[in-house]
Amino acid sequence: MALTKVSYSMIDAAPINVADYGATGDGTTDDTVAIQAAFDAVSATGGTVVFEPGKTYMINGGYQPIQSIFGGVKPKSRTVIQGNNAKLKVITSSAIGYCILNVIETSGVVINDLYIEGDVGRHIGTTGEFGHGLMIMSSDNVVLNNLFITLCWGDAVLFSEYTRVNGNVDVDVINCEFVDCRRQGVSVVDLTNGTFTGCTFRNIGGTAATSPAAGVDLEPDYPLAQASNIDFVGCTFNNNNSHGFIAGSSVNLVENIRIIGCSFYGNGASAITANSIGTTPKMKNVFEIIGCDIKGQVLVDNCKIIGGQIILEEIYTNSRYAIESVADLPFQMIGTSVFVTGTRRAAFIGGATSESSRKLVQNCKFNQDGNTLTDLDQWAAMGGFITLDNCQMTRTGAAPATGYNFQGAADFTGFDAKMVNCYLDPKLAIGFAQDGLMVRVAQRGWVSAAPTTGAHIVGEIVLNSAPASAGFIGWVCTVAGTPGTWRTFGLIS
Repeated sequence: MALTKVSYSMIDAAPINVADYGATGDGTTDDTVAIQAAFDAVSATGGTVVFEPGKTYMINGGYQPIQSIFGGVKPKSRTVIQGNNAKLKVITSSAIGYCILNVIETSGVVINDLYIEGDVGRHIGTTGEFGHGLMIMSSDNVVLNNLFITLCWGDAVLFSEYTRVNGNVDVDVINCEFVDCRRQGVSVVDLTNGTFTGCTFRNIGGTAATSPAAGVDLEPDYPLAQASNIDFVGCTFNNNNSHGFIAGSSVNLVENIRIIGCSFYGNGASAITANSIGTTPKMKNVFEIIGCDIKGQVLVDNCKIIGGQIILEEIYTNSRYAIESVADLPFQMIGTSVFVTGTRRAAFIGGATSESSRKLVQNCKFNQDGNTLTDLDQWAAMGGFITLDNCQMTRTGAAPATGYNFQGAADFTGFDAKMVNCYLDPKLAIGFAQDGLMVRVAQRGWVSAAPTTGAHIVGEIVLNSAPASAGFIGWVCTVAGTPGTWRTFGLIS
């Protein structure tokens, strides 16, 4: 009796090998139809599709056997793809858009250990921005584990939604790398309840860049789209052409986003930009940055920064301030260290015009070594409804000649700025103004005598530029006037 070879796909519920459906993986043959046939063979109750280790499967990114929005191969619901580090590689074309692996209108898809490669460097055309390695649309309960996606004409991954029939919900992305793509590492047009853990977003837009060229972009710009309840944990954003991370929309809300324990360095425009666009604020609830190691500028609205450090070095020529928050929206920074060098600027925090949008800076340190700026307006401008509590600001080098350290409109007229238990290097305590919780300093710098000119109000103080034993710390205005009545205070033992 002759023996007959039995393939895994002939055994009920056994893994389906794409080779059983004619996929060669030789790096030359178009394997699109064969792989699609393997995907189609998965039972409605679910199954596993297996790729051969070390092989390269060529994919027609414009192939559209089911939906006509994007091409590529399309797994069914409850499919587990075991990539075994095989490669899906798009067939070169001049198309302005393509998709290699297309997860559309599915539930429960899991993709493990797969390499996906676009055609940057060999693309025939020069226009378009929609060549995606992986697209996820109207899908839920998706897991991406240990993927490497590179050289895509558009995005490594696009979470898309043009009609929001269901939206994308509950997605876990684990230990994935998104590298050297032309437009974005990951674009999120629509995603609710997503977690990115241990992922890397690097060198996006390094070759043939098209804007925004960011590691991650949350952009819910289509009708009914949303980006909400998304965490980035232990991820790395580095050497991207523009932003490491950018979020914002003039159409829909970006809300409840957390960046936890991540690192940012070498990004061209900013490390993190997350601000409202247009006249109606779209950054809802709290955008949280927790325990991150950041090199580069952070520009945020309606945000809470907790712990970690922000370093802005001279090499970041496209960034002015280490931290910037100027919209009339709440902002908190707690326990964060800020270091700036050269002519980079420490902070620009202002814009709050009411108690409801008060900005809080608490237990933070600001340090600049070798500062060459002569105007403190450019070094640290803070004003409006803001509270600085238990903060330190230090600086090496010469004192600046002019400028305010903390400021509001017309020296805080109509504003409510508070400083409590703070330490300022004497070179920085120039021209800051406070309400009744703290002192008011009307003069720019230390003086040798009480003011004899100008209008002053009760509570203003000036500090003695030459304190000595048995002398006084300074003078305080006890009766408003021009120049008012001044009394010494602070006997020095």
